[in-house]
Amino acid sequence: TNVDDWIKPLKRKRRETLKRAGREAQNFTIITKPIRGGHPAPHSSYAHFRCVVQHEVRLLSKMYGASTNAFVNALAEAISRYIGTTRMAGVIQE
Repeated sequence: TNVDDWIKPLKRKRRETLKRAGREAQNFTIITKPIRGGHPAPHSSYAHFRCVVQHEVRLLSKMYGASTNAFVNALAEAISRYIGTTRMAGVIQE
């Protein structure tokens, strides 16, 4: 898989936004990692959980304003998503 395969199905406006971001911002590689039974998923780490919490807090704070309720809802969503990662099988692409 390469970046072009990922970009092709995007809407025109989104492709233009990526072009404007500049080549240095688009310099990344997609890595396929297997998820094996009996082993922790590669994306079920504490670092990934923190990233998901930060994302959810930012998202819900923008939607509902910075409040205790928004933080608790974001934390609940992040925990739910994290638990989901521990039950996955197959491969992930990062």
